[in-house]
Amino acid sequence: MGISLDNFKSIFTCRTLLGSLALTGTCLACDHILQLPGVASSTYGRAVVDNFSHGMVGAMSWAMVVLVIPPCSLRQLAEVILCGLLASLLDVDHFIAARSFELKEVLALPFRPPLHSTTLILLIAIFLLLGVRLASSSQYLQSLPYMFIVATFSHQLRDASMRGLWFWPLGSTPPLPYWTYIVSVVSLPISIRLVMERIDPWLLKYSAGHTGQFNV
Repeated sequence: MGISLDNFKSIFTCRTLLGSLALTGTCLACDHILQLPGVASSTYGRAVVDNFSHGMVGAMSWAMVVLVIPPCSLRQLAEVILCGLLASLLDVDHFIAARSFELKEVLALPFRPPLHSTTLILLIAIFLLLGVRLASSSQYLQSLPYMFIVATFSHQLRDASMRGLWFWPLGSTPPLPYWTYIVSVVSLPISIRLVMERIDPWLLKYSAGHTGQFNV
């Protein structure tokens, strides 16, 4: 009952290769911008660019999951943007934990906020998968747990290149080597698509539809 050869053939295509290259390029470009003197020397500039980078990587990752690079329908574009927003919004827990909107206080937190715990994100993802499956037949809501996983784990993998992954209550891993982080980020959407091909292939067909197509 494993993943069939047809599943692999449907995933490892020219689109997957192009998507992998595009996602790798996005990570490299965002990381390079963060190292520019004008950005690296500015607390606010670095925070804004870093958060925007999380959003871009999350958006590109979901585009890889549904193999729509670039998106060619309003529905596809909405899904890609939503995943990017979820990836960016994960940082809101910094402000909640600091109980302040002052960026200096937020960045000076002596601990990692809860949504940056890989353990907690795994638990939330499981509850989302079960809850949505039992409570709703909406295609949009059925896609949400997978989108949540892609958004949050792409965010955490980027952070892990500096601080490792935090498996509460066991502790954190060492920081991921740079190319391990890149390979992990690129492998994430491929892995999620493999899972969806096995569990919910109809969702991929739904997301790949062209209803509401606009000119490109």
